[in-house]
Amino acid sequence: MFGVNFFWSIYYKTTLLLFFVVLGNLKAQEQLRLVRPTDLEVSAGSASHFDLSWKDTSNGENGFVIERKQMDRNYWEVVGFVPENVTSFQSGGCLANTFYLHKVKAVTHKFFSEDSNVIGATTKKHFSKQQSTIIESSNQRQGENTFVKTEDGTLQLYFGSFSGVGDRSKSRIARKISMDNGKSWGEQEIIFENDSLSLFHPSAIQVLDGIIGVAYSKKVMDKWEAKKVFRFSRDGGKSWSGEIQISDRSYPYTTGSHDRFVRLSNNQILHIVHGRIPNRLETKNRIKDWEREEGYGIKAYKEHPKGRQFGTDIYSTSDMGKTWYKVNEETILTHENPYGLGEYGFYEASLVEWKPGHLAIFGRNATGFLYVSHSQDFGKTWSEPESAGVQNPLAPIRVAKIPNSNVIVLLQCPHVDLFGSWGNGPRFILASRISHDGGLTWNNYKELEYDGTHHYAYPAVFFDKGTVHLAYWKTTLQNNKWKKIELAYRQEPVEWFTTK
Repeated sequence: MFGVNFFWSIYYKTTLLLFFVVLGNLKAQEQLRLVRPTDLEVSAGSASHFDLSWKDTSNGENGFVIERKQMDRNYWEVVGFVPENVTSFQSGGCLANTFYLHKVKAVTHKFFSEDSNVIGATTKKHFSKQQSTIIESSNQRQGENTFVKTEDGTLQLYFGSFSGVGDRSKSRIARKISMDNGKSWGEQEIIFENDSLSLFHPSAIQVLDGIIGVAYSKKVMDKWEAKKVFRFSRDGGKSWSGEIQISDRSYPYTTGSHDRFVRLSNNQILHIVHGRIPNRLETKNRIKDWEREEGYGIKAYKEHPKGRQFGTDIYSTSDMGKTWYKVNEETILTHENPYGLGEYGFYEASLVEWKPGHLAIFGRNATGFLYVSHSQDFGKTWSEPESAGVQNPLAPIRVAKIPNSNVIVLLQCPHVDLFGSWGNGPRFILASRISHDGGLTWNNYKELEYDGTHHYAYPAVFFDKGTVHLAYWKTTLQNNKWKKIELAYRQEPVEWFTTK
């Protein structure tokens, strides 16, 4: 006689077998639905990008993967992703007068369709002359910058004044003022300095009518110890309050990129910072453990080839900058470092509220792609960061929303070289894109700078009615190293970003 357990065993195994048969059939059907895209067309849009379009012949795809091959190389690389039913893409960050092949495939879950037809095209030959004006070059490095406009209409630009080109050079916070909306600029003034500390990465905001505020990083020289502080002025920047600490002691090294204030639709002011994640964060003696970790600089990279991890936090104030508190429940970070770079994670992030209550934060990381995380509760909780569908080297970006719209402007260095020496790509192209859907898709790729000689990076942006003020690095190279970093400025009408 067979027992009850025997029959239950047979029933269980049979059910399990049927489940896998059905699952296999579903996967096979899913794979059959992925018909390869057809009629791929590619045309050169500029010296650094192509415009792609194709026909969607699949049913039920999750999206399309775009691949590109530089003709003198023997490998294809993924350069973009678009969601389902989108049949166009702008392949940016290319080299001028260079032949590339492109192909597209549909994807769903873990399945890919066959490749589309392969199309080759050459980017346009011409470089552009420099589009900006150099407004400061008296120091070895005019660092990352930020704009603010005072109540009397004065445009002020704050930036780091460095003694050398490297990040470990000593820096002070400097300022330049324009009385004619950027047509001309006054002499450099040193606003904040400290004999023993380096001050850099300023962000400025008009806190209230008649009150402006500036945040900056305050770093102990040659040590992994830094914090973010804030000062405010009631007289247009003639005098300032004492330092008010923004960051808490979650991470002994907390800094953040420049130009990172955001005012939300509920009038809440946010400031974005990032911290270096210690190896032994869970221990009680967190700071002591940190001091026992590896040193600072190139030697430390060689000793720890997996690199250092950074994560992003968001701080806010409810009393006009007198006190600050952390908004996000958990630090925003990623763990991917596929190319073993010296730094990885989610950092130098830029945040935008693209429609009321819907926040998107875009971060630098080591994957070769721009990453994005979303929040629908004004920054308290965030989704797992994932690719925003466009390439980005180990370099900072800046996003901003065009006022009175839901259009996001992305400013980035789009060139990626996975096997190069400049953190996945040198920064000789500075470009913009726009998104109408919170960063899901991007279009209207435009070159801000590409002269074939200099690097351009670390953009700041300020919308002033119909005018967009821009400032960024211009880097002179010598022996493939930065020799000097100048402060470049330009302005454009808002329509420049949104029209073809």
